[in-house]
Amino acid sequence: MGEYEDTIKDIEESLGIVPGFMKALPKEALIQDWPLFKRYTLEETDIPAKYRELMSLAVAANLKCPYCQLF
Repeated sequence: MGEYEDTIKDIEESLGIVPGFMKALPKEALIQDWPLFKRYTLEETDIPAKYRELMSLAVAANLKCPYCQLF
């Protein structure tokens, strides 16, 4: 498998789906961005997951982003 296919597989295993905004990214960008996205949204950090989700929802609501609010 190639790097892009491995990245897609990891996204599906981690999220259950590949969100549309990730499918829309250029392959090279997704390969580079996914590890950062995964680290800061799915793994444990100093900010508990509950508060990270609430901050993300607040930003999405403020920007009126329908995709972000649903995700």
